[in-house]
Amino acid sequence: MKAAILLKPGVLKVREIETPKYEDNEVLVRVKRCGICGSDILRVWEAGARKYPIVLGHEFSGDIYAIGKGIKNSNLKKGDRVTVMPCIPCKKCRFCLEGKYFHCTNYNFLGSRRNGAFAEFINVSYENVVPLSKGISYEEGIFIEPLSVSLHALKKVGNIIGKDIAIFGLGTIGNFIAQWAKLMGARKIFCVEINKKRLNIAKLLRLGKLISPYETKVVETIFDNTEGEGVDVAIECSGSIECTEQAFEVAKKTGSVLIIGWIWGKKGNSVINTKIFENIVRKELQVFGSIGYDSNLMVQRNWEFCINCLYKNKISVEPLITHSFKLDDVEHVFKMIREGKEEHMKILLEL
Repeated sequence: MKAAILLKPGVLKVREIETPKYEDNEVLVRVKRCGICGSDILRVWEAGARKYPIVLGHEFSGDIYAIGKGIKNSNLKKGDRVTVMPCIPCKKCRFCLEGKYFHCTNYNFLGSRRNGAFAEFINVSYENVVPLSKGISYEEGIFIEPLSVSLHALKKVGNIIGKDIAIFGLGTIGNFIAQWAKLMGARKIFCVEINKKRLNIAKLLRLGKLISPYETKVVETIFDNTEGEGVDVAIECSGSIECTEQAFEVAKKTGSVLIIGWIWGKKGNSVINTKIFENIVRKELQVFGSIGYDSNLMVQRNWEFCINCLYKNKISVEPLITHSFKLDDVEHVFKMIREGKEEHMKILLEL
């Protein structure tokens, strides 16, 4: 089969490799579409991977090509259109036994610790497979994972009905958090972003008051529009040190700050500085971190909830797709991303 393989940091090549064998409790999925996640970009150009060579990719959809002979009590069948939960917990450690799968001490992960979906085929446990509703396209199917990630993050801060929220960074996760917040009844939503394309997508989706740091003072604007109090919840999705500081600054007294963005490979001081520390203490802020999707026994139902919201057009994903390429073009794609000459949002690989 054809696959894009990360041979070493910065070296990504399309090669012919053996089609993976599947175990009795696994299915073989014929990958149709795979999204490029920000973490894929970091693994190629900055943070590197845990091992080499490795096939990246964990946001994907496709069809079940074959089913292991040990899978008996399942509704899965050959030809089903599916997406896949990429985290593979051991289900033996303390955290797994508590249902906290994403905190497993011995987990595996597609496209990070084992081969992922920048390939024509992938073998996965049947327990990780989530069927897509009829009418959900392959393109839409790749968004179920980031939709689940963003929903999990927003749930951290509790009920947001009638609350004011500021979101720093309108990449895929930030955009989806804004959409979930709007759907769940937030009062005011402030979206901070420097990328014009991402701002235009947010404008199209009517995600709230859009703020470009190039055109206005972020902190001042948010305070001016919240009676001088700040927001109930500030959410950092950009991985920017400056935005992280601003998130703590605009959070109102006794408010919350949610950190999702990673500061991997970026220059600057990512230590909690005096200004952030003072805001946390003096304003008695609650601080949350978030990674991955719901890591409990209900995880599949949460993915199904995201699929249902997408099916009922409560969440929009199509405007986020800015580019689509064949797998053979993957080297060019990552070069384009690194050069930064062309603004992009979600880039898909067609297989």
